[in-house]
Amino acid sequence: MRIFAYIVAVLCLAAALGCLIMIPRFHVMYGDMGAELPVLSRIIVSYGGLLGGLFLFLAISLVVLGSLNKPKLAGLAAGVVLLLLLVAGILVPVALMLPMSTIIQSLDDSGVDTPLPPQAP
Repeated sequence: MRIFAYIVAVLCLAAALGCLIMIPRFHVMYGDMGAELPVLSRIIVSYGGLLGGLFLFLAISLVVLGSLNKPKLAGLAAGVVLLLLLVAGILVPVALMLPMSTIIQSLDDSGVDTPLPPQAP
């Protein structure tokens, strides 16, 4: 169970880095576009740093639990954190990409010519 806790801790670190690096980029991008974001997207973009911090805390907690002599508790905690990672792994990308489809659709509806990709010579 310790190995499972350590593996989930590494996944938490990856999720924390993703949240701390990528979500602020989307925040700046959508802010520059002046896009009206749906509620879920606004929450994710506004609290992305907090979400990254939560995953970092969970990773540290799993490593501490794994290093203690409580393998069942570490395995249980790792299972709960893995479920949280699965939910976040579905909701965060959807929440970040949903406004993009709306923006692209509004560009198509506004009559603005979208450039064609360059042709190969």
